[in-house]
Amino acid sequence: MSGAFKFLVLSIIVIASATAGDRYYVPSGLDANFITKTFLTGHTKPNSEFAELAGAKLVRADVLLFRASVDNRPLVIDMCVVGSEILRGDTREWLLMTFYRHPYGMLVMDTEWTLGWIRGLHSDRSLRRLTERPTNKTIQEFLQWSRWDALVEHDFKDIQYLCFPAAWRSFTGGEPIQLKDAVTWPPKE
Repeated sequence: MSGAFKFLVLSIIVIASATAGDRYYVPSGLDANFITKTFLTGHTKPNSEFAELAGAKLVRADVLLFRASVDNRPLVIDMCVVGSEILRGDTREWLLMTFYRHPYGMLVMDTEWTLGWIRGLHSDRSLRRLTERPTNKTIQEFLQWSRWDALVEHDFKDIQYLCFPAAWRSFTGGEPIQLKDAVTWPPKE
């Protein structure tokens, strides 16, 4: 089976299953600890953009939001907002980060979670470092700053948009904010 044909078949399967009533598309590999550790390993080398985070110890990480979107090609993009708590020596910090991947990409590197860009390549990375535990206001400001909704305001449509209230409460200590079109996951919460 050719790569292009495989991509088309997988895209159709995802779109069909994700839009079939009460089914939800929650991808495998949506592991906040793994995503954060991969980021800390890959982006904190000497002379890198986040070198000062080298040696940070991960205390906890939570996926707060997940979104799968598709355009008319069809190109599927998974995105998530991860909240992480780290220790750098005796200093506690919190990170808010947006990651993305192309789950049906033609290259293996396309399928791995990557720290997002705010306005495309060569712009700021979608990461905020905080000295205090995030609040709902902090997260809402991060979502606006990071242009969380920008993709679906243009050519993409959401396949699935999930909020994880248990992770949100655990990370912020408060109830999640209401986000347009976001579905609570798991549904019974």
